[in-house]
Amino acid sequence: MLAISDDDIVSFIAYYFRNHGYAPSYREIADAVNYGSVSSVKTRMDKLFIKGYLETEEEDIASRAFRIAPKYVGKFGGVAYEG
Repeated sequence: MLAISDDDIVSFIAYYFRNHGYAPSYREIADAVNYGSVSSVKTRMDKLFIKGYLETEEEDIASRAFRIAPKYVGKFGGVAYEG
């Protein structure tokens, strides 16, 4: 099995934003990248927030309460989200 990169996850999030207008749930991310559990996605998402790929204004990062950081929107073809 190939390793899932940060870019793979953020690319899926950008794709989902473009097609739905809001962020995917952690379950939808898990299904898209073939992770067996939502807790694995949560761990990976926490790292993406720390690395600056994603951002939120929520204190407790809830599913769907995030967006791609503006500096990465162009790289991933995402849509700037003002929530």
